[in-house]
Amino acid sequence: HCKDHKIWYEDYMKEKDVAAAVDETREKIALRDKTVFVANLSLAIGKSHIVNFFKDVGQVVSVRLIVDQKGERVGCGFVEFASAYEATMAVQEKNGPKLFVSVAEIARQYPF
Repeated sequence: HCKDHKIWYEDYMKEKDVAAAVDETREKIALRDKTVFVANLSLAIGKSHIVNFFKDVGQVVSVRLIVDQKGERVGCGFVEFASAYEATMAVQEKNGPKLFVSVAEIARQYPF
């Protein structure tokens, strides 16, 4: 009887883990849709400069600047917007010769 209960519990936990993984995947997809990759950034640029640069296309939720092994900035990073629409607008309106802006999931490889 206890053995059957244990098997049922393990099956239940597996189903629960699968459901959690699906929810987590949805969250990751939603986050990815709201995030853009930016490159050609000045090494002296701060997060507030990036927020100000994108303020006319949407609300910036977070800025993550990439650093090398020494902790120094490498001139690229990720910008998360409040919505996928705002991220799309950022790519359409702000991508240009001075600043490379792309959807995070299809961003070209950046040499470090």
